[in-house]
Amino acid sequence: MTEADAQIVAETFGALEGMDLDIGTFVESFVTNPAFVRKVSIVTGLTQDALKSLTPEEVREGFAEFDTDCSGTLSYDEFVKGLVRLREANKLCKEEAELADAENMLEVTAQRAAEVWFGEGQAALEALTAADMQTGELDLQAFIEALSDEDIQQKISSATKLPAAFFAPENMSAMAMLNLFKDIDVDGNGTVSFQEWVHALVRIRIDTYNEEQAEKMQEEEALNEVMKHAEEALEHGDEDWSGEFDLGEFVNAFKSNPKFLRKVSLATDVPVDEFKLLQSEDIAELFLALDTDCSGTVSFEEFVKGLVKIRLERQVEKKEQENAEEEAAMDEAVLDAVDAFQDADFGFNGELDLQQFMEAMSQPHIVEKVASATHISPAWFAALDVNQLVDMFKDIDTDSSGTVSFNEWVTALIKARQTTYQEEKLQQQMLEQEKAAVLKMAEEALDEGDDDWSGEFSLAEFMKAFRVNPRFLRKVSLATDVPVDEYRSLADEDLADLFQALDTDFSGTVSFDEFVKGLVEIRVSRRLEKEEQAAEEEQEAIDDATMDAIDAFAQADLGLKGELDLQGFVKAMKDTSILEKVSEATKLSVDYFLSMDEDQILEIFQQIDTDGSGTVDFNEWVSALVKTRQATYQQEKFEQAAALDAVLKDAEAAIDEADEDWSGEFELDEFVKAFKTNQKFLIKVAHATGVPAAEYQKLQEADIVDLFTALDTDFSGTVSFKEFVTGLAEIRMANEAGELTIELPAQEVKDVVSRCSAVCGESLKTDDFKKIMMKLDGGKWTDRRIEALIASAPCNADGSISLGTLIDFVF
Repeated sequence: MTEADAQIVAETFGALEGMDLDIGTFVESFVTNPAFVRKVSIVTGLTQDALKSLTPEEVREGFAEFDTDCSGTLSYDEFVKGLVRLREANKLCKEEAELADAENMLEVTAQRAAEVWFGEGQAALEALTAADMQTGELDLQAFIEALSDEDIQQKISSATKLPAAFFAPENMSAMAMLNLFKDIDVDGNGTVSFQEWVHALVRIRIDTYNEEQAEKMQEEEALNEVMKHAEEALEHGDEDWSGEFDLGEFVNAFKSNPKFLRKVSLATDVPVDEFKLLQSEDIAELFLALDTDCSGTVSFEEFVKGLVKIRLERQVEKKEQENAEEEAAMDEAVLDAVDAFQDADFGFNGELDLQQFMEAMSQPHIVEKVASATHISPAWFAALDVNQLVDMFKDIDTDSSGTVSFNEWVTALIKARQTTYQEEKLQQQMLEQEKAAVLKMAEEALDEGDDDWSGEFSLAEFMKAFRVNPRFLRKVSLATDVPVDEYRSLADEDLADLFQALDTDFSGTVSFDEFVKGLVEIRVSRRLEKEEQAAEEEQEAIDDATMDAIDAFAQADLGLKGELDLQGFVKAMKDTSILEKVSEATKLSVDYFLSMDEDQILEIFQQIDTDGSGTVDFNEWVSALVKTRQATYQQEKFEQAAALDAVLKDAEAAIDEADEDWSGEFELDEFVKAFKTNQKFLIKVAHATGVPAAEYQKLQEADIVDLFTALDTDFSGTVSFKEFVTGLAEIRMANEAGELTIELPAQEVKDVVSRCSAVCGESLKTDDFKKIMMKLDGGKWTDRRIEALIASAPCNADGSISLGTLIDFVF
């Protein structure tokens, strides 16, 4: 079961989390609830028609297979895992079908290519065969004659899936026909053999097949995007819960339901405002276009198919627009480049020598025009020194004539503009990625703050949402990556300024599209700030590592030679006091270095000795330790980011479950109550941290208070959302690293100690203790957890521990 598949299924059926329902309830829902069937269809990839065709008994048998513990009920985990198995089985069937289709395509193409060559009954094929009788191959004349026959053209078209007219000689220039012949004549002997003919048609078919697969993949991607929103759009617009639209529902949804409009907009990538412009007659025409079976209703499948078509058409429009924009940008660059050259060509010679070039590039008005042509800052050109300008001149002078001609000048500037244009497009793609990250949170934030369900914010709604709605604040915080506290600190005039900045059309309201655009801009700005801050923090870590590495070398270089030979290096790598400094520099544990044998130490020595001198000097030592610290630092940051990403959604759902006073943070009594009485909260925390919910259920109230205190890092007496997320991420990382200490409740500890005493008497070796713990509860006490417990326990010198000491330690 892949994590991605499980997450998709779990999110789709998140409302059922914590359930344990009898199979009959599921069967009833499946038969009577079209929304439930739709969701099952979406996550498994099975069509609704296939699911609806199942009899109640078949449905019961299917759900019974999900019941892996044979309890007669389905837990949430059993239900999710069952649907994931169906999803993966359906994927496998599709992959096998695609593979079989590809193999069949090759066989059919080869067969049809042979049929063209050895065809019977057609006059043109008889001519082809006659030309082939002596040599078994076709010369150019026979090849052209064969392709002139419409019947052969049709057969080639059938084999290659290219239009028949594509192969007609009258539609090709003489050069194109000759090139086609040469492409097929791979051995270059001037004739086309049967094998070359078949291989050529198969190659062409593979190309068209790949194009078909690319189009199919594009359609599947569009379908996946549409599916994310179409189901919710239907839920918002399907007033009678029939699972389909009638005309009245459809028109009403477009005219008066902002949530429906927003979902359709997200599905099709068409702005909400464009849909708002539709008149009732336009919506009715759209309805008729979607109702492909002319039933008078639009089913979910028809709705999805129609939205996919709109999305694909919009993608084509965007691509055409992008091409037109690029063409216009290059045309503008040409005009600017020509204008700049005319100003630079003081002598009207049609070319510039080096002196003229240098003089031109010293003129601000010419540099402005060059900057306009290339979209490179004038300041960049102004900062070039003489040597750099000479190099630039040489690069432009491609024929090395010693002068820059008009064509060389324009070509160089256009080439620079193409580079900057691609950089601009890359920046735009990054903005689109940021938009994708913002969309869902922005939509949920709008739902939280849009009191009148208008689909946009008035200033009063906007101010109120920021002041009294912690869920809205949290969504905006997650969307923009700006802490909640920063938004809470904004004064009323700051919020009013923000509203005005978002209201780009000066309508007096902030639409969904304006809200998303504004949040994306804030997110990008915050990302740049964080990148600068991260670079500063990394440099601080490197500076610290450098000082620690210097300190470690000073202690290791006992002979004060300024370098270590292999013997000195080995000695240093076994000296605990030196390794502590090396550990501080690299953030690798002392035990990591102590566990190395001499072969491993030799390997490290050789890696550090970069000049192969047989010694490690000061610079090599420091460079190696700093390089290691860079790697560990980046790994730390990667693990922290991954843990934060993994816990975010669950942490948000958990705080929504337990934040009774809607303050957006936990007070101590809420926190304790959530852990002791709220099963859904526990499930979310367990999923976020990777620690089973049963482990949290064993915590005593004093343990929960200690956890609260540990999470309250600012000592405010409350745990904010940020503190909660950060704390869960730290627990997750500790658990994954096997460093999480799970303390047993008092009675369970007494039971364990009692059983240990019965087996071992008054003291026991740690290895024996480990075996006993594994035997008592191997599912919980993994090797890493036991070792973490033993490492912190006060063992005797011989590795044993008395039961009294163990009791004191645990309690």
